[in-house]
Amino acid sequence: MSHPIHSTNDDLRRAVCTMSADIEAALALSRAALHAVATLSTAHCAATELALDEELERAHEFSAIRTVEVLEDARARLQVLPAQMALMGVLEEALQAAADALPDLDEDANAGSQRPQ
Repeated sequence: MSHPIHSTNDDLRRAVCTMSADIEAALALSRAALHAVATLSTAHCAATELALDEELERAHEFSAIRTVEVLEDARARLQVLPAQMALMGVLEEALQAAADALPDLDEDANAGSQRPQ
């Protein structure tokens, strides 16, 4: 008699694990989308933070503790983005300046072949 109950428990456990994995994947995709939107511009970043703040208020109203934790984590990660974007901009400018400072090898090769011997 315990066999059908054991089988049902295993089936239920597998279903819950599958749902949990799906939810984690959805959360990961949502975080990636938030980061992508926030990196488009400072206005997008501000709008994303405002939307997260509104969702946090709703989660607090419903005492959804896990939702609050997830939203606060996402907001904390987004708050780091402006500094990272600024650093990336500085690095990009430095790389561009370094590339501009390199001698043009084609011009040097052509100038050498045109020299009188």
